[in-house]
Amino acid sequence: MLDNALDWGLSEEQFWNMTIGELDRYVASKQRQETYRLKERATMDYTLALLIGRAVQGSSEEHPFPDLYEVYPDLFLEEAVKRQEEQEALQAELSAIRFIQFAESFNSK
Repeated sequence: MLDNALDWGLSEEQFWNMTIGELDRYVASKQRQETYRLKERATMDYTLALLIGRAVQGSSEEHPFPDLYEVYPDLFLEEAVKRQEEQEALQAELSAIRFIQFAESFNSK
């Protein structure tokens, strides 16, 4: 158990001064952290594999290559929100232009 504690960053003094309950909680915490890290790594690896496949397949108008903000929205939340706002503003502007064109076309008839 001491070897595991040393591997996880505890000093020998900390190890010997801890109770069994504290050691159990510390070990359980480190195991949860490691499991989370491995799941995060697996998710990133899987996403990378999908992106490589999409790049090899080639992008097109129908299937453009995604931006970094789209691939990892949780990591780039601020950028994703800003990009979404920009797209909504652009969409509103295009809708206004289309409406003006429709109104002009309707009025000319």
